[in-house]
Amino acid sequence: MYFMQMSSARVIGKATKVPYLLQEWERNMQLSELNTIAGYLGHLVCLRDIEPDRTIVDALVQVWDSETAVFGFRKFEMAPTLEEIAGFLGLDFKDRAVILPSLGTTRDFSLFTGISKAAIPRGPEASSVTLIFLHEHFGTKQDFHRNKTHFLHPTEESWVQKRVQVFALALTSAYLFSKSDRRTAFKTVQMLADLIHGVGGQDLTINPTILADILVACTNCQNGVKIFKGLSLLLQVWFMEHLGRRKIVRHDFSWDRVNWVQSHNQRINRAKLLKDKEKYIRWLSSLKESEIQWVLEWVPCHAPSLQSASLPFIPLIENEGIVQYMPFRVLSQFGRVQTIPPKSATDRFNVMFNKGIRPESIPEKLSILSAWASRRACQESLYDPQQR
Repeated sequence: MYFMQMSSARVIGKATKVPYLLQEWERNMQLSELNTIAGYLGHLVCLRDIEPDRTIVDALVQVWDSETAVFGFRKFEMAPTLEEIAGFLGLDFKDRAVILPSLGTTRDFSLFTGISKAAIPRGPEASSVTLIFLHEHFGTKQDFHRNKTHFLHPTEESWVQKRVQVFALALTSAYLFSKSDRRTAFKTVQMLADLIHGVGGQDLTINPTILADILVACTNCQNGVKIFKGLSLLLQVWFMEHLGRRKIVRHDFSWDRVNWVQSHNQRINRAKLLKDKEKYIRWLSSLKESEIQWVLEWVPCHAPSLQSASLPFIPLIENEGIVQYMPFRVLSQFGRVQTIPPKSATDRFNVMFNKGIRPESIPEKLSILSAWASRRACQESLYDPQQR
């Protein structure tokens, strides 16, 4: 029998709330522009319709096991998986390479946005800009004419092309790589540029970056960081989707044809959620397997990515660090019957970056890339659709 280690409650910081300015910007975007962004970021923009619940994230951090990268409950473990995140957001990660973090420079930001280096604010926060600055240059067509001298290529055609990229940058900064002051860090720019344009003729996916962002944030909060620097809203949504059994109708469709984010509120009964963090933590300690919806509607269970060719897990990387993703510990979420396996973690792939890192300085870089390229299902773990 497994008993989770209950730590003292601590403040994790505000849950993700979509800035009003970003919502206003979205309303001024063309449908074709939003569809283009969805090709890179899936249904990320639709998270704006979900009300943040800080209590859930605060409570979950208390039961996080950074050694095994899972949430530990009394008799079972859970963790977000690549397939769950990809299906929910409508992201494809098959046959796509992983994105590597970068420090980012003023030059990178200038080339990506088309704004001249001279027009970029300088000072103590020289490695980032505000959402206001981005919106003032790309919010509406009038902004282009008002700031025409700030652009490297002051043509409306060039501005329209850059506008889609910059809104994607603002969206990514608000949800994924958010800073406590809500500024857009330059280190986000190169990662998004790689996602949009590819690297070496190969398409990339942001799906493992999103998952790593959540897992690393949980570990950082366990280590005393007060602000959850990860996609807290997606962690909240993931857990709520698993709460309460419901009738599942399996379908054979592509992930990108259904927007599960939009229908999230229809599946969730928020009236039953506890608002007091201490009560929520105590409730988690008594949570039973029978109260969990183990397999979500959009998860393909037949051949999930459970390990790499040379490792029993898959190391993931993002701007804040490297984390061991261990889906073999949560096989129940893929329709398998499982007891809690013994701990077999290693610190080799648990690395935190204090101030970002250059791609050439990433520890175990080749091993991470190789592990991602060779990820596969485990032959010893066969799917039985009758089990869950």
